[in-house]
Amino acid sequence: MDELKEKLKRIAELTRDEVGRSEKNVKQKIVVPILECFGHHRNQLDFEYGTGGKRIDIFVKDLPIDCKVIIDTKNYDEDLSNHLEQIGLYAFQEGAILALIINGEEIRIYDPFFRGFSFKDSLLYSLKRTELPNDLTIEALYNLLSREKLKSRKIKDSIVKREQEIIEAYSKIEEIKGKVEKEKTELSDKKEELIKKLDQIQGEIRSITEQITKIDSGKYNEINEVLKSIGLPYIRTTPQEISPSDIQEIRTKNVFSKYADRVEIILNNLHTPRKWGLIPLPREYRSFFPGYKVPFILETDMGEITTKVTSGSKGTKFGDNEAGNYIQGGLKPWYDRHRELKEGNKFIIEVIQPKKKYRLSISG
Repeated sequence: MDELKEKLKRIAELTRDEVGRSEKNVKQKIVVPILECFGHHRNQLDFEYGTGGKRIDIFVKDLPIDCKVIIDTKNYDEDLSNHLEQIGLYAFQEGAILALIINGEEIRIYDPFFRGFSFKDSLLYSLKRTELPNDLTIEALYNLLSREKLKSRKIKDSIVKREQEIIEAYSKIEEIKGKVEKEKTELSDKKEELIKKLDQIQGEIRSITEQITKIDSGKYNEINEVLKSIGLPYIRTTPQEISPSDIQEIRTKNVFSKYADRVEIILNNLHTPRKWGLIPLPREYRSFFPGYKVPFILETDMGEITTKVTSGSKGTKFGDNEAGNYIQGGLKPWYDRHRELKEGNKFIIEVIQPKKKYRLSISG
C-alpha cells in the first residue's frame, strides 16, 4: 500500500510543464502510469483502438466481454464536458462497463448503463489528479479500475454499490429541496400577511397624522386670532418652540413657502428618490435647512432619522448654507416602509427646532 501511494504521489505532483500540454503527453505521463499502478501492463493496453470508424485512445484488453473499459484522453487544459457525447457514443458501441475521460487535472469515471440516467449524468466519480494519494481516491480507483476487480467481475458489485450511494444522495437532495421550498412558501405567506397588516397600519398612521396636522392647524389658527386681536404679528407655532428671532429668520429666507415654519416638496419623480433614499430639495427651500452635510433630525412615523443636505459640487465646504440638492442619509428604510408613495405626493417638512430638528409627513 505504501509503495502504491508513493507511485501515485509522484504522478499527483507532476507540474503542468513536466506533463506537457498535449493529449499524447497526458496519456503517456498520467493515464498509463495510473493504469500500471492498478495492475495493467502496457502490452494489455490497445492505443488508438478502432470502433465504428473512430478511434478510442485507450482500450483495456483481455478483460471479460461484460467488463470492457475505454479511456479517452484530452489535452492538459481541455474542458472534459465538451466531449461527453463522443465518449458516450464509443461506450455504447463497445458495450463498455466503464468509460473514463481524463485531462491533465481531472479523472472522470462514467457508468454508461446507469439505469434512468443519461450518459452525462452517469458520473460515478470526478477525481483530481492532485488527490491521487488520498485513501478515498485510491479506494475508488481500486474498486473500479484494478485489473483484479475487472478480471473477477467484482467491479459489478462496486458499481452497484456506488450507484446506490448516488441514488440515495439524489433522494436526499430532493428532500432538501422540498423542505426548503416548503419553508420558503410558509415564510412567503407570512410575509404577505404582514404586508397586508402593514398596509392597514400605515393607512391608520396616515389618517392619525392627518388628524394631528388638522388639530395643529386649528391650534395655530386660534392662536393667530388671539395675536391678531391684540395687534401682534402672525406666527405658525408657539414662542416656546421657536424663538421670535428664529421665526423672523425663517420668514425672511423661506419666502417661497406659504407657511413660515414648513415646506411642501412635490414628488415629481419617485424612482430616483426611492432607489437612493433621498428627498429632492428645490433651490428655493435650501435656506430652510442646515448647512451642507450638517446633521439634523427628521421626526418620522418610524422614529427619528439623522440625515443631512448633500450632493454639492466638488470642493463644497462643510456647512455651506447654499450648497446641496438633496436630503439624504438614513431614509432608505423609511422609503421601504412607505410602499404607498406615488408621484404627485407631497413631502411636508415642519420645523420643530430650527436647523436641528424637523417633522416629516406625507400628503396627497
